[in-house]
Amino acid sequence: MDKITNISKEISALEKELASLGNNAGSSYDAVIELDVAASNPNAAFEISYMSDNASWHVGTDAALSSAASKANIRLMANVMQDTGEDWRGVRLSLSTARPSTEIGASELEPVFLNIRDKNDYKIRRMEADMRMSAPMAAEEIIVTGSRMIQNSTMFDSDFTVPTPADVPSGDEAPQRFLINEASLPASLVTRASPQLDGGNAFVYADVTLKGLPRLDHVAANLTRDGHFVGQGQWPDFVPDQKVRLPFGLDSSIKIETIPLPPQDGDTGLFAKKNVTEQRLVYRITNNRQSNAVVEITDRLPVSAHEDVKIELLKGATRASESNMNGKQGLMLWRKDMKPGEVWEIHHEYRVTYPADSLLEPVEQ
Repeated sequence: MDKITNISKEISALEKELASLGNNAGSSYDAVIELDVAASNPNAAFEISYMSDNASWHVGTDAALSSAASKANIRLMANVMQDTGEDWRGVRLSLSTARPSTEIGASELEPVFLNIRDKNDYKIRRMEADMRMSAPMAAEEIIVTGSRMIQNSTMFDSDFTVPTPADVPSGDEAPQRFLINEASLPASLVTRASPQLDGGNAFVYADVTLKGLPRLDHVAANLTRDGHFVGQGQWPDFVPDQKVRLPFGLDSSIKIETIPLPPQDGDTGLFAKKNVTEQRLVYRITNNRQSNAVVEITDRLPVSAHEDVKIELLKGATRASESNMNGKQGLMLWRKDMKPGEVWEIHHEYRVTYPADSLLEPVEQ
């Protein structure tokens, strides 16, 4: 009885001590390091490192397009989050684009051997395997470890080091943002549209050469245009010194209409054991800006995959500025520098002729 009383008193004392601490629960770590130092070299410097899980970062891009200055201002922001249980206060923060993985090489192929087995024997073995799978499984401890790699800039990866001490609290849902690079790049502004796929929507693009920016993949961009937020989206990968087309959202000042026209003189249907079909469309583009606008319209002309399928442009078709765009057969592009208030019409007209006893079938590339 005395033993139970003493245990109760100890529990009570511990509860009082815990209550006096309030809600300031925290974690701390003690490290004990044993060193063997030669007597001839008593002064030695050493560095301690350890791995922590649940820390991550990604690059976010804040991009501002100035139409008046024809400039694209790009700010690369490091979004850092961590839930390691330790608040990082005044740390030197270095970030790498390397992606650590336990898969460091291509898979090795092994020989495949074929054998034969009695069907009944196979069924019995399969039933036994199913029974083992359905049986309750014993609890298993799974340990997952991770690492945070710091590397110098190489031909493969890039490093970013925050120049001032950084604070990254643990468990904060909002990432801490750090400026890691920025560039102001001359830009050629173009409005592009593919009416067949995007209907009446047109989009602003900035054609820039990536000077002063590192190689980056999976670039997510927050976009502003002349001081107005226009959206978020995925950009092309960054390759230094490469020319790229960076989308900057919808252009509501360029109006696009698609107007279907009837076949010419009824030249469709079955004629002399041949099928004839036509597509006749007019794209009407209106520049509602107060300034000039470079506009590019893209579409496709079908490509024959059989000698009996004939495709020809009609006489009324508007000649394309580029054919087989980007080396792809059948892709067409029309380009025009439009004045304020100008209306531009593109006639996309062609005829397809093929045997009467055949059906047209698209061929996947």
